[in-house]
Amino acid sequence: MRFSCTQENLVQGLSMVSRIASRAGNLPILSNIYLKTTATGLELRATNLEIGLTCMVRGKVEEVGEFTVPARLFSEYIALLPKDKVDLVLAGSELQVVCGKNKTKIKGMPAVDFPVIPQVENGEGGEVSLPALMEALEQVLFTISPNEGRPEISGALIVLDGSHLTVAGTDSYRLAEKALITSGTDKSAARAILPLRALQELVRVCGSLKEEAATAKIIMSSNQFALSVPTVEFVSRLIEGQYPDYKAIIPTRFGIKAKISRAELASALKAAGLFSKTGVYDVAVSFNPEKNEVEIASLNSQTGEHASVLPAEVQGVGTKIAFNWKYLLDGVQALRGENIIIKATDSASPTMLTEEDGTDYFYIVMPIKE
Repeated sequence: MRFSCTQENLVQGLSMVSRIASRAGNLPILSNIYLKTTATGLELRATNLEIGLTCMVRGKVEEVGEFTVPARLFSEYIALLPKDKVDLVLAGSELQVVCGKNKTKIKGMPAVDFPVIPQVENGEGGEVSLPALMEALEQVLFTISPNEGRPEISGALIVLDGSHLTVAGTDSYRLAEKALITSGTDKSAARAILPLRALQELVRVCGSLKEEAATAKIIMSSNQFALSVPTVEFVSRLIEGQYPDYKAIIPTRFGIKAKISRAELASALKAAGLFSKTGVYDVAVSFNPEKNEVEIASLNSQTGEHASVLPAEVQGVGTKIAFNWKYLLDGVQALRGENIIIKATDSASPTMLTEEDGTDYFYIVMPIKE
């Protein structure tokens, strides 16, 4: 193997794959990055057997070959090199790295021991906007947490239905759903539960690619999810099981509706949170349609009490609801726009938050039962 490229190109590729390899399990080879020269450049691969990532680095190929090197050592060393040409030459069981006046030999392991990253076959998919997908994942990701008792909600539900892609997540206390448009055909249909770790890596990959590609192709099969652009392919195993029918808990009728400043509400929740009960994080939200006001209040016998009154356009019957202020704030911060809409029924029913002008995203939070 003999390959040369710019230090910047190699750093960019390594930054994408090394994170997965560095967190691998007990098999030593999984802590390595697989390198293979092809007719189009240097192929980098990393996997932890649950997630696989392949990235192509542009450069000059003089001799084909393959090898694996320790991910952390190799990526950290390349990042320290000057922004100059980097030459990689495989000599026996060592990879020689030359950049300017820097010469290094890195010991590795044979490529034959590196596990194959499976390709997604017989799946359904389409093209989706990378920025839109990244935003959707970020607006849903925070509602998901590891749950050994209910592994099916330890990931996001991704549903492809024709040209519509829906991403949903829940931890049973709150729920978020985002809808996207894809290039899928009317007959395209697939469902997948993508694990939390895979979602976190997918957000990172989307962020790294946003300057390189505007769209990405996604494919889902019965046990795998894949996202690809010309130079990168991300593959993940899926969580087995049946995702809960969250549509059944989405309220269809509301007794109170308020239009309120997103920034003002976020600030008021943070202030009230300072005086909420430790471990409970409770704040009382009172809707007053007569005065067109929303009050955010909290009380802690150890630290004191607080109340903020915010102007709002309030319709319906006056209601007081207790929330976990952190859960409510998460939803407020996930929304976009200057104003948001809060719709509630009573102190025991789910409350919905939406954007003033958008219909493609909603956040639902359960109140605290007093």
